Amino acid sequence: MEIKWRTVTGSQEQKPEAIDKTSSSEVVYLRRNIKRTYKTEEKGGVVLLWQYEEAIVTQEEYAQYDTVVMEVVQAAVQEAVQEAVSGLAAEQEEKIATVRADMEYIAMMQNIDLEG
Repeated sequence: MEIKWRTVTGSQEQKPEAIDKTSSSEVVYLRRNIKRTYKTEEKGGVVLLWQYEEAIVTQEEYAQYDTVVMEVVQAAVQEAVQEAVSGLAAEQEEKIATVRADMEYIAMMQNIDLEG
């Protein structure tokens, strides 16, 4: 599915949602790069506007896209957690080796036999 983005200016009172699944029962509005802008009217008043890129996809397309994104996110999270755990394990092993070396050095300096 290729998402086609277009630049839109909206006059909503509140900042538009990045993913709007409730405004329509048939489509989902995807928005990005949402920026607040102001327009000066001819009478001198200022109007708040929102400018953003918007794509419109069907509910079915969004469901497929949402599923794919969730799978990718879950895989990335799993990989990041695994890397963190591996890093912590390696760090733990290094600390244990350092403590062991320190103990052996202190024992040697004190003439203590650790094996006996």
